[in-house]
Amino acid sequence: MILRPYQGKSPKIDPTAFIAENAVIIGDVEIGARASVWYNCVIRGDVNFIRIGEETSIQDGTVVHAETVQGPTLIGRRVTVGHNAIIHGCVIEDECLIGMGAIVLSYSKIGKGSLIAAGALVTEHEIVPPGTIMVGVPAKPRGQVTPEMAQRASIGCDHYLELAEQYRKG
Repeated sequence: MILRPYQGKSPKIDPTAFIAENAVIIGDVEIGARASVWYNCVIRGDVNFIRIGEETSIQDGTVVHAETVQGPTLIGRRVTVGHNAIIHGCVIEDECLIGMGAIVLSYSKIGKGSLIAAGALVTEHEIVPPGTIMVGVPAKPRGQVTPEMAQRASIGCDHYLELAEQYRKG
């Protein structure tokens, strides 16, 4: 992995987290317990800070950056961010699922337990209520996350916890 300080701030990573060897993590970034950052991810906390909660999975090819003015990136606990997503200067609350290739733009807020569909574009300043399904470009609400969907997301999160532990142990 590439860990690089920026302007006197260095990444802080919980020792139980799995970080792929080719992930790039720069600057004011904190990654919580049992989180995972997979292959070819870039997490760049240079213009503002980034916080990634415990048991969160940032999957392959994802870019996480921040907005310069009042735009840190805050990702809660037990969030699954699918492959090749872009997360930029926003807040993602606990237990959300961000689909593959989704883009979440600056100053948006994704409420707890929400699902952002694969390929969706959440525009700047969008406030997504808890438990909402967002679909499309630009993303629009398409209903509420059902208990079955929430359970499936939780099972997916648990799967990545197990997978990350296997990788961490080698």
